[in-house]
Amino acid sequence: MFWGVAQVSAQKDSIYIEAKLSSDKKNLEINQEIVYYNHSEKDLQTVKLLNWVSAYNKRGTSLVYRKLEDRNTDLHFAKNDQLGKLLELNIKNSENEVIPVNTLSDENLFIPLKNVVKPGESVTLQLQYRMQLPDKTFTGYGTSAQNTLLKYFFIVPDHFDPDNISKRNYHDIEEPVSFNTFWTINFDIPVNTFVEGNLPQIQMNSFRGDLDSDPEFLISQTAYPTIKNNVDGAETEIKFGYNLNPEEKQNLEFYLPLQLKFLKERIGFLPKSIFISDKFRAKEDFFGNNDITFWKFRFQLFTNAEKTDLDYFGIIIKKILDESVIADKEKDHWFKNGLKSYLEIQYLKKFYPDTKLLGTLPETKIFGLKPLKLFHASKVKLLDRYGLSYQYIMLQNLDQKITEHFPVLSNFNDMAVSSFETGSLFNYSADKMGYDHFNDIVRNYISQNSGKKIHPEEFLTSLSEKSKSTTYLSNFFKQKNRVDFKLKNIRKENDSLQINIVKNTNISIPVKLETETREGEKKAYW
Repeated sequence: MFWGVAQVSAQKDSIYIEAKLSSDKKNLEINQEIVYYNHSEKDLQTVKLLNWVSAYNKRGTSLVYRKLEDRNTDLHFAKNDQLGKLLELNIKNSENEVIPVNTLSDENLFIPLKNVVKPGESVTLQLQYRMQLPDKTFTGYGTSAQNTLLKYFFIVPDHFDPDNISKRNYHDIEEPVSFNTFWTINFDIPVNTFVEGNLPQIQMNSFRGDLDSDPEFLISQTAYPTIKNNVDGAETEIKFGYNLNPEEKQNLEFYLPLQLKFLKERIGFLPKSIFISDKFRAKEDFFGNNDITFWKFRFQLFTNAEKTDLDYFGIIIKKILDESVIADKEKDHWFKNGLKSYLEIQYLKKFYPDTKLLGTLPETKIFGLKPLKLFHASKVKLLDRYGLSYQYIMLQNLDQKITEHFPVLSNFNDMAVSSFETGSLFNYSADKMGYDHFNDIVRNYISQNSGKKIHPEEFLTSLSEKSKSTTYLSNFFKQKNRVDFKLKNIRKENDSLQINIVKNTNISIPVKLETETREGEKKAYW
């Protein structure tokens, strides 16, 4: 049964799974083998396994409390057959001896080991279990009449806790669990259904390969589209977990190669394949480019092609970062989110430098007039959205520090602070030190940490070593900031201007001043 596991190189964990989905798509039966290495510096007497299907309960879990905080009561008032639960679990060691399990309802299962596992040594566990899958209504993962999306349901070790001592619950924040793991997953699915996911497919319903992220699979009655892209002689296949209309597919066939080439030039690599689920698309698409409906009118801000371009650039870059950069989502969320916004800013500068935040809306006539042309908002550029969002949370006293733990961030600050503010600071630093230098540091940092958990403080250190102007970032990220620069006075002396700028902080933060002549010539001063 488990012949595929033995061929994996030393020190890399491996997980072999045979998963059978019931005909009603509510139950999942699994035979599994885990080869787990002790990656800590201590002897292990227990291994922690995450049983996150048990998070889908009406009360007592971090997930249901988080949903209630978001004013979402669906899980709290769900029927029993809509919940997720572990129904059976049997665990044996390598000697085929049964290991007792005290409970099936805990999200963290601490499994006692017969023999101590020293650092660098491995333990093999064989699991047989059966679970009831939750409805997709609650998180987007689970089952529905249309399809089943599997993620975080397999019982696996927590690679972010090598000491196997800390409890960790599911919050539905796309928190990573596994990395540096070799997976083999074989599915037995109902007739006339298809399965696709983020692992290489070796044959029908069988997948195998290395992942630095968690496995994700969609089982549906429809074979969804794929688009193959050739960039610099290498192929990247985009696999979609939903249907594309003909216009959207045509637009993507045009824009995807351009987006991928743009990204490769800045981060240094592209994966062979990318899987995008409907849940991921909804979370990572471009904020603020949707049509506006008012009364009987529908106003389109951007063309369908522009919306597709803007949406999928952010989706693609975040998916690439999630699959290749290993980061603790709770503590180090800002690194990948900030890079996403930084690269969006670069993309907008190149392809949408003069596009307005409101798109074509100011040119729209209402009863023969263009009322929005009278307001300053009609002149604000799309690029300004990053600074405007942070200005808003500051004025409303909603700001939080960038290094705040992710579950503590408000839903809006997930975007405004973790992504927009961090990305703006990255862009500001890159502007001062030179974009090529900044991009080189990004490429080298990602490359040097391939297969390893990152510590983003090291990235900030690399920036400060290259440019002293970025030294302030490390402490700046750790506090709420109300930094303000003001023009105190301007005096003309002969053919020059004496400009006095004051700030409300003692931190050494560079400031950029731009001038423009009547002829339109612009100059920048730091």
